[in-house]
Amino acid sequence: MSSAFVIPLSEKARRREPSAIRELGKLLQHDPTILSLGAGTPNEGAVPLSSFQFKARVGGNCFETNTNAIDTVQLSEDESKLSVSYSPTPGIQPLLRRLRNMTIAEH
Repeated sequence: MSSAFVIPLSEKARRREPSAIRELGKLLQHDPTILSLGAGTPNEGAVPLSSFQFKARVGGNCFETNTNAIDTVQLSEDESKLSVSYSPTPGIQPLLRRLRNMTIAEH
């Protein structure tokens, strides 16, 4: 994926190495015989939610609070557990895809 602009980085920023803990976490997450307490991977089975629902204002922008349009968002059990768990540092992939598609459609 190419970028439309270049973010200038200092020499120090260009020399930065990845986090050793995060790199180790990537290796350990695929081995079911290892229980890693390092990179914050919770047991999703311990989350007591079966669903989650909330209401949000829609339309307008973040500075407009007088909109009357309300949308109800209902999360499935899997989405509810994901919403209160740690997620990968880059973000939750389905959400990132949706945001990327919205950005492409709007711009």
